Amino acid sequence: MNLSVTQRVCFAYLLLLGSAFSFASNPAVESSELQFYTHSVRNAVVENDDGELVGVENGGRRALDVEIVRWIMNDLGIANNMQVVPFRRGLREVQTEDNIVLFNVLKTEERQRTMQWVGPLDSYRSFFYESVERPTGITSLEDAKNVDRICVLSGNVQHSHLLKMGFDNLVLANSYAQCAKLLLHGRVSLLPASENLLSLNYDGFERLRRTGIVIYKNEGYLGLSANISEAVVEQMQASLDKLKGSEDYQRLRLEYSN
Repeated sequence: MNLSVTQRVCFAYLLLLGSAFSFASNPAVESSELQFYTHSVRNAVVENDDGELVGVENGGRRALDVEIVRWIMNDLGIANNMQVVPFRRGLREVQTEDNIVLFNVLKTEERQRTMQWVGPLDSYRSFFYESVERPTGITSLEDAKNVDRICVLSGNVQHSHLLKMGFDNLVLANSYAQCAKLLLHGRVSLLPASENLLSLNYDGFERLRRTGIVIYKNEGYLGLSANISEAVVEQMQASLDKLKGSEDYQRLRLEYSN
């Protein structure tokens, strides 16, 4: 199609106007604006000489998560601005604030529509833990309903999951360390947590042991604020998929999993 100079100028102007309108109605979020949060890492991560969070070798799932996200950041040219925050704060901010990325998050029914998702980073199970000195002898979830008290982190996925299963013997705490302290002092009988709980190396955790009772199986994701553009979400998912198809993924699992 042959266009006159005037027609070509008008056409170019219409394209520019359309692009400007599209940007204004659905502004993209630059990846450099994103704030990354993680949680419950304890001794699984440290700061390197540049002040960046990095995983500790053989640090377990939390260390592996951090290294997977660092790989994605490097792949997409995102500066490492990861911060460790309490899970409830991170969850609240990713659901209500702009430009937040929180990991590791379980994709529950309640959270499904409150954020966007990239993942899964990995799959894992949750178990009941007990004190070595005070074994409960439980062999089923029904047995666990009959112990005196179970310590759970207030508002986390184990808390909501056990409530749905009819547990009415729950004691709420703000951290795994607090639950472990109660468990070791005989104030509670059980602690529900992921299969890598002991890799967090809290004081006294060597006196805990994992029971064989699986509470549930699930997958961990990156949760992203609703305002983050679809393009950025797709780029992060593509980067994660690329990592999982590479030798780097197996190397990271060997170096950082416990």
